[in-house]
Amino acid sequence: MQLTKLPLTPVTKQVSNEEAESGRYSGVSMWAGGQFHWGPNEAVPTHLTLYDGSVPWEERVDLALSWFVDPDRPANFVVFYLEEPDHMGHEYGPDSPEVKATVEEVDGLLGYMVSRLQAMDLWDRTNLVLLSDHGMVGVKNDSIVDLPSIHDPSDYRRASGSPVLLIYPDEGKEEEVYEGFLDASATEPFSVYRTENSPEEWHYGPSAYMPPFYVVADKGYAFSDAFWLELPEDERHDTYGMHGYNNSFPELQTYMMAHGPAFKKGYESPEGAVFDNVDIYPLLCHLLGIQARPNNGTLEHSLDLLLPTSSRSGEPPDSPSASLDGSPSTAGSVALIAGVVAAGVAVALSLAALVVYVRRRRREAPMALRPSAADSTSGLVPLDAISLGFRHPNLEA
Repeated sequence: MQLTKLPLTPVTKQVSNEEAESGRYSGVSMWAGGQFHWGPNEAVPTHLTLYDGSVPWEERVDLALSWFVDPDRPANFVVFYLEEPDHMGHEYGPDSPEVKATVEEVDGLLGYMVSRLQAMDLWDRTNLVLLSDHGMVGVKNDSIVDLPSIHDPSDYRRASGSPVLLIYPDEGKEEEVYEGFLDASATEPFSVYRTENSPEEWHYGPSAYMPPFYVVADKGYAFSDAFWLELPEDERHDTYGMHGYNNSFPELQTYMMAHGPAFKKGYESPEGAVFDNVDIYPLLCHLLGIQARPNNGTLEHSLDLLLPTSSRSGEPPDSPSASLDGSPSTAGSVALIAGVVAAGVAVALSLAALVVYVRRRRREAPMALRPSAADSTSGLVPLDAISLGFRHPNLEA
């Protein structure tokens, strides 16, 4: 949903890291929400770059990697965001030549990142994790559900945007507006959900901010708030891209890949493997050697791709950290977790790259395991890496 565009913001992770003990420093490179403080100490990341699309990609990488070797406050955790190929996917659709060309550019940038890590003598001691927040669906420019024809827009307010709209009827108009949308959904390509009846797997139930009901366009359709309708008709083209549909659709699922001393080499998840976006948080906490705060994810879904802590290459044998079962064990490697947000199944689309560099520290940090679910595998970058598919635990936008 628009309200949770990047459900795995770096705020909680970077604060958990910096507050775990002195000498830990986090960095956020252009990741949405990274500038906001969090927690009782109102902590913010030590290193921070706000989003600026005019900055060349390689310059962004150089700055983010420089934080790892800062002489005064060397980062052990960095998140890095890249806006492509999400932007081109929205503009031209996920199967367009423009998206293919952009994916190739992003692949080249990842190669540059790897070469820089190698030059800095960090590659063999780091964990690089490539992430995605969503897939993408092509939408024809005329596949539109006209909102004014359903009910008078002056009777309600709406929030979020296609393909999911939150509907807030005016006082006294609640049932009238709801019935209007419900009746229209019988013949128009969208569905209506009372908030209290949201599908459980979407984790989208009632709260102080939620409306009494919301509407979801069918796959491949948008409402008349679609961004391209703001363009003059003669400037529109045939297909655009959109996400936020039910995450059970294959087009909305994507991948997670990782490389480094914490991970098995050449591992590929079997068909039907379970890994949700919310599982990233406990995985990162494990790699950082810190206790995860209460969350809906589980480290259990990462166990098959992780090496036993006692066998990771380059680790001091006497360095206690978190083991896979939650007990202290040996671990001391440097790890870089980089997440590349890519949308699409065969094609990567929304590259919000989460780069996380983790320097293992000598400390005990028991980990908790909790339960969750997902599927689908895919690969983009030719790394000696594990590849694991995953999908969102709720409607994502």
